[in-house]
Amino acid sequence: MNACLSLSKSIVQMQRHILVIDDDSRLIDVLSLYLEQEGFLTSLAQETMMARRLLNLFSYDLILLDYMMPQEDGIQFLRYLRQRHDQTAVLMLTAKNQATDRILAFENGVDDYLGKNFDPRELILRIQNILKRRDNEQEIAIGSLRLCPKSRELWHGGRTVPLSASQKSLLFCLARASGEVVSREELRQRLHSDNNPRSVDTQLTRLRQRLATYDASLHSCIESVRGRGYKLNLPSS
Repeated sequence: MNACLSLSKSIVQMQRHILVIDDDSRLIDVLSLYLEQEGFLTSLAQETMMARRLLNLFSYDLILLDYMMPQEDGIQFLRYLRQRHDQTAVLMLTAKNQATDRILAFENGVDDYLGKNFDPRELILRIQNILKRRDNEQEIAIGSLRLCPKSRELWHGGRTVPLSASQKSLLFCLARASGEVVSREELRQRLHSDNNPRSVDTQLTRLRQRLATYDASLHSCIESVRGRGYKLNLPSS
């Protein structure tokens, strides 16, 4: 079995969801068991192609990523994540523990780095510390609206703005890009189980309309850049 998906029987909304990527089947099963005993929900992938498919289906609070894997190693996968403006927290697990290896990982956007043969208690503490830091991230202002990085909920005053899962993913991706252009292909990968190439345009049109309903200054905030993709332009304060 190249990959598997493991879902806890507990209530999904009450748990943090962790994606574990490692080609060692024995280790990945042990990690899953230990994480679930600590109250986490886990998805498992033994190669990065499966991990990419899972990322298109679910939102994760953290990724445990092996450094050394066949076909595509952890650094290459990390670059793929950050290039598509996916800022999911990443903790890298590896037997490569030289300073040069750690520096390379941090240069490419890893949140933390832990050598294998670790104490499971240290792993849990590091995960908890990363999640705590992420929870304290500032909200992203989009006009008079506020986007919460933790929940990816959009707020207007004290109420949430109703958005579909795909619209939340698209808005979060554009907001994280900080005004830079995001390609249509990157955005398409954020859509939930939809391979229609025009779905990005349809979803973004609906998203524009939804934003403008709550803040008229946002009616043209999502700009189409011909031949390149889309970017989020925010009104001047």
